[in-house]
Amino acid sequence: MDSGGFSTSASPNGHFQLGLVGAGRMGRTHLEVLEGSPGIAIAGVAEPREDVRAALPATVRSFASLPAMLGECELDGVLVAAPTDLHLEIVRRLMAERLPVLCEKPCGLTAAEARASAQTAAAAGVPLQVAYWRRFVPGLRQLRDRIAAGELGVIHLVTCYQWDEQPPSPIFRALVPTSRAVPAETASGRSVLSRSTRTGLPREGASS
Repeated sequence: MDSGGFSTSASPNGHFQLGLVGAGRMGRTHLEVLEGSPGIAIAGVAEPREDVRAALPATVRSFASLPAMLGECELDGVLVAAPTDLHLEIVRRLMAERLPVLCEKPCGLTAAEARASAQTAAAAGVPLQVAYWRRFVPGLRQLRDRIAAGELGVIHLVTCYQWDEQPPSPIFRALVPTSRAVPAETASGRSVLSRSTRTGLPREGASS
């Protein structure tokens, strides 16, 4: 398998060997989605919390740190689902290892950090993509096309709402009052969604 010019590891089944950083809410969601994937295998998961690692499926190789995972696993790329305030540090480490990265949004706690992540990837010549997946949802793409075609008239206001299938965990709720990451994560997603429906798909790179 080829990934943007980067050769994949020689695994027995030819799967793309993916490392995951962070096994919290989003990390576990990615694990569930990738389970049984015909082309991707989770080679390892880096998660510092022992209780979270203990709750992972027995088939998953887990490590207490990113360096430990990098030292033990031959990876083709890494998915970053760690807390937002660690994204820039993690991206820089992975770029140094020349590992392609899919990073959960946003790619930094501030616009400056997101730009620094993009600059680090550009300097290394290694792919970095931020997981603004909602712009690829078929219903939203259709809405964007209808707006662009003028079918809905002149749009003066776009309002975005979000809800989850279940309440957030107690750990997440405890972080909300003091965390800078929670509003940054929410605002960045709504910003890209709004831009996508109004003006088409935004450019890749850092968003403010």
